Amino acid sequence: MKVLGLILELNPPHHGHKYFIDKAIELVKPDVTIAVISTNFTMRGDISVINKFDKTNFCLDNNIDLVLELPYIAAVASADYFCSNAVNILNSFNVTDIAFGCELANINKLKKLNNYLKNPKYNEALKEYLQKGFSYSNACNKALMTMTKDLELIENFSMPNNTLAIQYINTIESIKEKNNKEINIHLIQRIENNYFDTIASTRIASATSIRNLMMNYEDYSEYIVNNDIKYLDINKAYEKLLTIIKSTFILKNDIYEIRDLLGVKEGIENRLDNVVGLSNSYDELVQNACTKRYSQNYIKRLLLNIILKVPDQVQKVNYLRVLGFNKTGESHIKTLPKAIKEEIITTYKGSLTTPSKYELKATKLYGLLSGDENIYLQEYQMPIRRKENA
Repeated sequence: MKVLGLILELNPPHHGHKYFIDKAIELVKPDVTIAVISTNFTMRGDISVINKFDKTNFCLDNNIDLVLELPYIAAVASADYFCSNAVNILNSFNVTDIAFGCELANINKLKKLNNYLKNPKYNEALKEYLQKGFSYSNACNKALMTMTKDLELIENFSMPNNTLAIQYINTIESIKEKNNKEINIHLIQRIENNYFDTIASTRIASATSIRNLMMNYEDYSEYIVNNDIKYLDINKAYEKLLTIIKSTFILKNDIYEIRDLLGVKEGIENRLDNVVGLSNSYDELVQNACTKRYSQNYIKRLLLNIILKVPDQVQKVNYLRVLGFNKTGESHIKTLPKAIKEEIITTYKGSLTTPSKYELKATKLYGLLSGDENIYLQEYQMPIRRKENA
């Protein structure tokens, strides 16, 4: 029996996602297809332009049988935590195969690149370049160049999907070492666009370029799969987020309230405290706060953690939540070991685990930002159920 696992952010769902899902299913020919999705906020700390319940419906409409949740504290995280949590959730549901998109669709080269990054000499070079004042990303590139002259590896090193691919491979190899369990890897070549593309030029456009159209209130309908979904007004959402951030800092009793939260380190709380009042927009605040050492993504994740008061000790999670399924997905759940089935969360009715607690808070925050303040009530409903497969 083949069980295919996919990892999706869907911000927003577009033709590239449709291509990826269809291509993965074509390659693997699975009996069951499972997706784990990040929810209302993304790995880079952005507000998702589509809520997680609409993401679930998109998945079920597009040949995915079972939709699982990557909760806030696992999804809004650096690549290593994001990837390890996502793969481990899929592993709990007995996937035999995992597919992911990347710019360098060459498993041997990705593994070679991964080995360079694990080499102590790489870490020594990285530390040296950081001490010389290079930004983290530039220091990483220079450190890699001390290890190899392979231009293809160097050029692909900093591409976002390759970064994630390496971390997925790491976790899959770790599962094999610990549990002697083989999960087959399938690479799907990214086509027609680059992650960093800011202008939509083909039907398969980057999510970045589509969000830019949304922010400029321009027509983006030809680039997305489902025009019936109500998408977030990004500009208004970030205006509200800035107000909440400013209120959080203004109303704090002491800066020490912030120091023990997830991601806070080396006095960054003082820097934020100094620049919050000087910033007239969310983007300006992020720009004012970031430095060579602290990237924009780090700052965005940190600001969300501060609002939600996420404690420093949480990151890796044991969390199995079903958001939706069809007939095939439901049948697959019944085949899982009893111990796994007992861990599955279908509704937030009853006591909340730590991941559930912060996921619920994140959904309430999303409700404030999206203008749908009652969206959190859906957390107490049962998973979305389709009687038939798509």
